[in-house]
Amino acid sequence: MINAAYHRLAHIWVVALSGNLVIILFIAFALLSSDMPENAPSVDRLQLAFSESRFEEILAQWGPVAVYQYRDTLWLDFVFPPLYAVFLASAVAVLTAPRPGAPLPLHRVWFVLPVIAVPFDYTENVLHLVILRDTDQLSAGLILLASLAAAVKWGLLAAALLAVIYFFIRRALSRAVVTT
Repeated sequence: MINAAYHRLAHIWVVALSGNLVIILFIAFALLSSDMPENAPSVDRLQLAFSESRFEEILAQWGPVAVYQYRDTLWLDFVFPPLYAVFLASAVAVLTAPRPGAPLPLHRVWFVLPVIAVPFDYTENVLHLVILRDTDQLSAGLILLASLAAAVKWGLLAAALLAVIYFFIRRALSRAVVTT
């Protein structure tokens, strides 16, 4: 199953299309969150708050309007995970795809990392929706769980992105050696 998905996504047009959609959504996030108070902590700080007191402090710095805005635009973050997963997985597949045959086991690992990040992102999003339903009754346990999910998500995405950068540089260097 992984090999079939790997070969289906190992096309530059998949990287280009999904990459452009990721950029469009990223811009939409930036525009929708442009009303945040100046010097307010970013959304990723909230995602990685880990404690009720830190979460509450960030919400206070945001203010009720920004909290409502974040909660109201969180639906966009349910579209984002499959797009970044396809983008990063297809980039890995394009950069590592062997001409004939199955990908190497390690390449399959790099390929699935962004896909594994998706349920962690969804867990974080759902928990934030639950937590932000009533900001007067914050749950330390749910905040910790959401932060753990976010930390795993960010770790998997960082590893996948570093793999893409590594494979890109490796491919560029190997082409440079061949042409000289």
